Amino acid sequence: MFVQIIVTVVFPIFALIGVGALLNRACRLDLTTLTSLNFYVFVPALVFVKMLDADLAAGPLVTIGLFSAVHALLLLAVAWAVFSRGALARMRTAAGPASGSVATWSGGAPCYERALAPVPGPRRTSAAPSARPHACRS
Repeated sequence: MFVQIIVTVVFPIFALIGVGALLNRACRLDLTTLTSLNFYVFVPALVFVKMLDADLAAGPLVTIGLFSAVHALLLLAVAWAVFSRGALARMRTAAGPASGSVATWSGGAPCYERALAPVPGPRRTSAAPSARPHACRS
């Protein structure tokens, strides 16, 4: 049983880490792009596929759905209450209330960061672009 766990669980994880390390040495991967791709494409796709494959009865699905809806509404209420008072009210954007409820379904921080951030001015970029090339060496 222990060997089976090592072969089926631990080895694939370390194999992926090794492949990633080799690709990074050979191609100088852009971690910001890979992180965004992972967060916005691969993880939601994995969750979608796993939810399709899950063998859940109607009872647990209703419970999960109700919990998710209540959770989204509570987060929206807290965000609305916090950012409707005093100096914080000026930080709330027009899209804040609508984006707040969407954030709970998409993983949280990115939507809340956009929804509750100060009104955007000129975009700030990093001081120096990455010195590492993003293409594979030939």
